[in-house]
Amino acid sequence: MYDYPKLASGTLRNASGALQDTEMEAARDLLGSANKYFPEGHPIAPYLYVVKFARKCLRDDFDLCYEVLSESADPSVLTIALHSPVFFLERTYIHPGTKSGPAVNETILPTLLHHRSK
Repeated sequence: MYDYPKLASGTLRNASGALQDTEMEAARDLLGSANKYFPEGHPIAPYLYVVKFARKCLRDDFDLCYEVLSESADPSVLTIALHSPVFFLERTYIHPGTKSGPAVNETILPTLLHHRSK
């Protein structure tokens, strides 16, 4: 999640701490996150993931939820103000072993749903 005016990513936090690009644990957390949205054993479910981004994750959130920090006493934490325009940036990665990326015509593009509470 990026702060549009600053063109800077914000710090995201879940129950285990801040999310960093280099954390393999974050990738492992994504495994199986789409399963509940498909019938059991659906063949495409293992290839999809679901993540929730919120200003405040609820204790009973059953989805993988990351909080977008709007303030912090730590100067190294990048915050995104509550009323700042934001955008999400998705990208595919090159496999380090093969030095190749996914075939564009076989890539499933992400779908983002935005919900604002009243």
